[in-house]
Amino acid sequence: MQAEEDYNDGYAIYYLAQSYRQTGDTANAQKYYQRMVELHPGTSRARRSQQYLDEMAAQQSPQ
Repeated sequence: MQAEEDYNDGYAIYYLAQSYRQTGDTANAQKYYQRMVELHPGTSRARRSQQYLDEMAAQQSPQ
């Protein structure tokens, strides 16, 4: 969706990622968590986004 691609508001990006994660759409969740980390580094939401990215990566990697 073009509106999602152009939007840079930190709250919206974070909660969009959260929504995707909660509905099981990990690809889009990762995309928007990564965007949050890149656009808003050093914020608490960016740190939490990175934690979610790390957790998802650990779940996807073979044990």
